[in-house]
Amino acid sequence: MYLKVVAADTIDSVVGCSQSNVFKAKLTRVSVDFEGSEDTVFRKGKPGEPEKDLTPGFDPELADRVYTPELLALYTNVLQTFGDEYIDVLNQRERNNTKVGGGDLRPLKERGVDLSPLKANKNRHPLKGGAVTSGPCVVGRMVGHRQRGEGIATLECAEDTKPGIKYTAAVVQDNLRKHINEEGIQIPMKFRPPGIHRVIRSMVGHLEGEEGTINTFENLLDIVTYVFHNYEAHIERGQPLRFYIPKLEYPEEGALIRKVLSFLMKELEIPAGFMKATIMIETFPAIARTKELIAAFGPDKNDDNNPNEDFCENINYGRWDAVFSFIKTFGNIEGADGPKFKFPDRNQMSILLEYFGNIYQKLSNNAHEAGKGMEGGMACQAFSQDPAERKIQLIAVIIDKVKERIRRCDNAWAMNCNKDISRIYGVIFGDDDAALLALVTEEFPEIEEQEPELIKELRAYLALSSEERLAPQGPISLEQLMDFPSVEPGNDPTLENFEANIHDAFFYAVALTLNIGALVKGEGVNRQMLDIAMMEIDMAMAMNRCRWRADVLDSDGKSVPVSKEIVEAAITKATEKILALFREGNAPGFEDIRDHDGMLAKVEERITFVKKAMTYAMGQASQGKKVPFFESLIQVFTLTKNDIERDQYSETMVKCDVFARTAQYTRELQG
Repeated sequence: MYLKVVAADTIDSVVGCSQSNVFKAKLTRVSVDFEGSEDTVFRKGKPGEPEKDLTPGFDPELADRVYTPELLALYTNVLQTFGDEYIDVLNQRERNNTKVGGGDLRPLKERGVDLSPLKANKNRHPLKGGAVTSGPCVVGRMVGHRQRGEGIATLECAEDTKPGIKYTAAVVQDNLRKHINEEGIQIPMKFRPPGIHRVIRSMVGHLEGEEGTINTFENLLDIVTYVFHNYEAHIERGQPLRFYIPKLEYPEEGALIRKVLSFLMKELEIPAGFMKATIMIETFPAIARTKELIAAFGPDKNDDNNPNEDFCENINYGRWDAVFSFIKTFGNIEGADGPKFKFPDRNQMSILLEYFGNIYQKLSNNAHEAGKGMEGGMACQAFSQDPAERKIQLIAVIIDKVKERIRRCDNAWAMNCNKDISRIYGVIFGDDDAALLALVTEEFPEIEEQEPELIKELRAYLALSSEERLAPQGPISLEQLMDFPSVEPGNDPTLENFEANIHDAFFYAVALTLNIGALVKGEGVNRQMLDIAMMEIDMAMAMNRCRWRADVLDSDGKSVPVSKEIVEAAITKATEKILALFREGNAPGFEDIRDHDGMLAKVEERITFVKKAMTYAMGQASQGKKVPFFESLIQVFTLTKNDIERDQYSETMVKCDVFARTAQYTRELQG
């Protein structure tokens, strides 16, 4: 079978297929599509040094090694069993979100759920006193590198690997298979598949010897593939297969994932307790209904396979993704005098705000009531080699994580896997109160000078007994969860920050398509990485201000509405600054590859396409329409070919609706 991944524009676009016999097909063979991969893969070393190439080369045996006949038989069985239900659940998500986006909050109201049956489950993931580091495993040796981090548990993630490489998922699975089966597991690891919403209008190829197309799911394929290749090694070593389950929104989605895990346990004869999940709470609906999501992974009397199995052992609060989700969910709701929610500049949304405290309180209440662990968010610093700069960064991390410890987190994420972070996380989330207090008052006395109230709060927390620290706090209402940070009187959003939103989203989008990873040089981001979540926040904020013609303060302190002219000027300014940065060789991650043949031409091509996608997105926002900017970028750049002129569209690209609409809107602007 010929495997090709193309994201569906909407869930409804595949509903018709789900009502046919499409899930009755039998998958017999998969080969990986490498066409066009050289257009998107660039070396991370200097010219003439292929040994430093961080991207995989062409491996003709990869598909046969990963997508074996036995795996395809299992996946076919899973697809036939759950395919229609997947689409039903996702269509229900769309209906719920349409209601919520229109101001009907009924889908967000938590139903009554009893978590007491889960209290006996104390088998938490052994992360107390540790950090979770994230990172792609498209490069085999990086998997082992992250596993060697002292005191670090790893999140190996297929979702954040290099987009544009069509065979990435197969490479990731092969690297993990080799590491787990041949090199052994040194520390606990979790695998994160893509979100449940990633429907694939794909699997183009041979279905029992005939050409055909079926609809499948990136999430489902990755889970089945990972379990199939690695369950025996995990059982042999006595370590459960562990997953991060991202992007869930409603309890029905969690219940469906639970059914899939239970089904795989039965089919592969996996013992009880060897499949565990951490639920990532990174959308606003998931925050509102966390208690039900936890219960959805617990025992289910209607499960014929493993009715007593409790799959959830932790929840994780992905706070920046959740910020994007809030803006996206409620940004178009109209109030009495404009938008119902008037969002402040991004740099005013600190973890120290009471709003975030409300969310932590709700999530930790739900987690600990059910006997689960509570994981905090990510420290996004990309650490400098300069000692003074590095100290500033470490202080920022410590403040962030101390606040999460006070808010009853058991551990948290870090972008970097290094000795400083390992030690600091071990102290903050460990059991030595004296060491924690010494860290923030003696080793880093600057913290008490910067945040005296935080140190007072920490001292009060440390004075509590162990039981008091875990005791449930007061309940948090839906109204409190929706008390999102707003524009304070006299502190209006600025034009400078609006331009920074455009610049940073633009910058990361270009880097994303060049496969040079997270950047640390943003206009509005100080000493932190840029990633997809931050790009989405930036775009959501910029589009929201454009949607409402929001007033922003210019350099003279004058209030001006975000007009078409301001948007065009911001995009043009970002284009010029980013192009200059690349031409000068100062873009992070680009320094060592700038001299490769055609690289600057490739950069100019990608900048041009990002400019068009961004222009289209902002134009649609000005008309009150929602645009999935990230999805548009993925569609744009996976279809980009060398023979396409920068300002022209081939028949292939016109088939991608966003290209046709972008072209039309660009022509309107130019006209």
